[in-house]
Amino acid sequence: RVGFDPAKLAKIAKRTPEVDEAWFKARSPIPVDAVSTDDYLRAITLPGEKVLCFNNYKSQGQFVFEHTDEPAADGGTLATWRDGLDDGAWFLSNPVSGRSVAVARLKGPHNPDGKSRRCEECVTSFRYAVLESDLAEPRAWLAALAQIPLPIVSVTTSGGKSIHALVLINATSKGQWDKIVRTRLGPTLVTLGADAAALTAVRLTRLPGVHRGTRLQELLYLNPEPTGQSIHNLNSPQSHEIA
Repeated sequence: RVGFDPAKLAKIAKRTPEVDEAWFKARSPIPVDAVSTDDYLRAITLPGEKVLCFNNYKSQGQFVFEHTDEPAADGGTLATWRDGLDDGAWFLSNPVSGRSVAVARLKGPHNPDGKSRRCEECVTSFRYAVLESDLAEPRAWLAALAQIPLPIVSVTTSGGKSIHALVLINATSKGQWDKIVRTRLGPTLVTLGADAAALTAVRLTRLPGVHRGTRLQELLYLNPEPTGQSIHNLNSPQSHEIA
């Protein structure tokens, strides 16, 4: 059993006082200000893969994004989500089939058939894990994300206090995912403020490019091919030219 150690996080954050949201944006291999929600999902998926998107957290999802050869010229359905959502929007962090399945263990008074399209049986690749923290001070959490030697694919603000990081795991099964994330990485990450309850293979995380009320769920960093080296050691500020 481990828990959040604020003193340890503060010690790590003290090493990189310069790290903030602008620091991450300056070091993003892909210029984040030019990335739409549709662009983001295409960047983290393979052709033909599907992502379940939500504007109601407790639902079965309102839209299935599919990585096709040609993106929608107008940004598609997700472009209409950019404004007007009081609670913002989420996506299931790992690709899914997009179809509902009946699962016996999910049967209950509110779901007598046990049907779901957001359960682990629907996942087609256990590729990612989500790191988020409601306990850590945001700037200190960013400093930790900058220094942890993990293959971080993206960093997104929640439109609230927390900041979500998508980490490449590339597990071949749910069991292997649990061993990598919950057993090997979990204790250290939780000590630094990661939410232990969020370390699950089937996890909703904030969808970048969408407003949560008046605040943007902002993409701060995007690297679809991370090496596992810490962002602090890997990247220097980039001078981006946006076509």
